[in-house]
Amino acid sequence: EGHSSDRNPSSYFGLTILEHVWNDPSLRDIPVVILSAMERGAIERRFADQGVWDFIDKTEINRDLLNSLLMEHGLLEDERIIGHSLPLLKSLREARKRARLGNDNILLLGETGTGKELFASYLHKQSGRKGAYVPLFTSGVPETLIDDRLFGHVKGAFDGAYRDEPGAAERADGGTLFIDEFGEIPATIQTKFLRLLDKNIRETQRIGSQSAKKLNLQVVLATNRLDILSSGDFRQALLYKVGAQDPMTLPPLRERAEDIPLLVDFCVKKYEKAFGAESRTVSEEALESLKAYSWPGNVRELEGVIERAVDNYRGLKYLSKNHLNIEIMRQIPPPVPPAQSPSEAVSPIQPTVDDISALIQYLEAFTFHPAHRPQ
Repeated sequence: EGHSSDRNPSSYFGLTILEHVWNDPSLRDIPVVILSAMERGAIERRFADQGVWDFIDKTEINRDLLNSLLMEHGLLEDERIIGHSLPLLKSLREARKRARLGNDNILLLGETGTGKELFASYLHKQSGRKGAYVPLFTSGVPETLIDDRLFGHVKGAFDGAYRDEPGAAERADGGTLFIDEFGEIPATIQTKFLRLLDKNIRETQRIGSQSAKKLNLQVVLATNRLDILSSGDFRQALLYKVGAQDPMTLPPLRERAEDIPLLVDFCVKKYEKAFGAESRTVSEEALESLKAYSWPGNVRELEGVIERAVDNYRGLKYLSKNHLNIEIMRQIPPPVPPAQSPSEAVSPIQPTVDDISALIQYLEAFTFHPAHRPQ
C-alpha cells in the first residue's frame, strides 16, 4: 500500500531509482520506461536533463503501439541483425534514430569485422529511401581510380574513356552511398568530396565534365582507423561534414559475448547448407570457450572459425570445442605488460599445432608487442 510519503513527488521511489540510474555511467544506456499517474508537467520538469525521450498517455497505448515503442527505444531485437545484447540494441536504436533524416552524413567507427557494411545497409533500409544502396570500397584502390569510381567520367576524359560512366555517388541518387574506409580518399579530391558531403550542395562532377549534378542521397562512411579523427590527413571542414563530431561506434564482439550462441547457430546453418553437411549441434563447452575468447577479428573471425569447422567435419552431427580449434586460440598470449627493456619482456607462449589450418589461424590472430619487435 505504500506510505503517505510516497505521495510526495520529491521522494517518489521509482523516480529516485531513475535518478540513480542516470547518475551511474555504467547504467545510463539502459532504456527505462516509467508508468505513472503523476501529472506529466512535474515529471517532465524534473527529468528534462536526464534523457527523457517521450511521453505517451496511457489511454493511447495498445499492443501495436507498445511493440513499436519497445523497438524504437531499443528494447526489442531486430531479426535483420543477429543479437540481443544491450550494446547491439543500443547501436540499432541509434541507427534507426540517425536514419530518420534520410539525407544525413553518418560516420561508422568500428574495429575490423564488427559489421560496418551490414549497419550501412541497415541504415539505408531504415531511411525509407527508394533509390539504390551503392557501396564503394576504397581499401587497396589506387588514388587515381578513387576519383573515377566515386564521381565517374565523361567520354574522352582520359585514354580508355570510351563512353560516359556515372560514379558511385551518381548511381546512389535517391538512395544511400556507402564509402568503406573513407580515410583512403586522397587529398587531391577532398575539395570535390566536400561538395558531395555538404547537405546544402550535394553535387557530383564527373572527370572531364564542365558541369555538376545535384544529388539527393544519404551518405554513410566507415573506417576501422580510430585514429583518423585526430590525424592531419583530412581537412577539418571535411571531418565536420562526415559527422566526426558525432560518430556511431559499433561494439566489438568481446563486448557482446551473449550474442555468440545466436551468431554460431546462424553461421552453422549457413555453412551446413553451403557445404551440404550434416545438421549438427555445438556443445555447451564449445560455446563457453567461444564466449571467453577475445575475438580480435570480431564477427568475421568467428564466422571463419565456424566455416572451417563445418567444412572439416561435414559428416559430424556434434561439434566439440576441439573441432573448433579453441585450444589453439586459447594459447594466444595476452598482451605483455610494458617492460623496462626488451630483455625483461616475457616471451610469448609457443603453440603446439598439428595442422596448417591451425597455424594459419594462430598467425592471423597474433599481435606482436612492441617489446618483441625485431631491431
